Amino acid sequence: MRTMLEKWYLTPLRNMSGDEAFICLCGCFPIYEKFLRATGKIGEAENFTEGHKVFAYLGEKWGCSQQVAFEVWSNWRNGLLHKAMIKKDAVYSFFMSGAKEFDRAVNERGAEVVINPWRLRECLFNAIQGKTEIWKDADYPFMKIYEHTE
Repeated sequence: MRTMLEKWYLTPLRNMSGDEAFICLCGCFPIYEKFLRATGKIGEAENFTEGHKVFAYLGEKWGCSQQVAFEVWSNWRNGLLHKAMIKKDAVYSFFMSGAKEFDRAVNERGAEVVINPWRLRECLFNAIQGKTEIWKDADYPFMKIYEHTE
């Protein structure tokens, strides 16, 4: 399983840079959610919203407040995965930059929030490192057969 995990998810995400930032985040957020559910930070069938303890956890890991972590999840995770773009009318003005000055995954600047996709990816990789058990899921099992297509 570790080899396929590397081939299918980790290596492609690790190799992304530049304009691949949106696609990188589209890959990172579902894995983050899988990790959060598998480790009990959110219940398997639990809906979680503003004020949920998971946003305090994410805020700590991402370097932002619990409120901003909620807004990032609501606008970026939900927006990218359901609409392929972030929501227009958000509480904060969101920007994305991989510049070194934005040294945290989520950088608060008053009413502006800057997402550093490469730092968010690092946070995810740090969280899931060595935790292959998160992929053991009876309802959504890791594929056993995979055929490379050209």
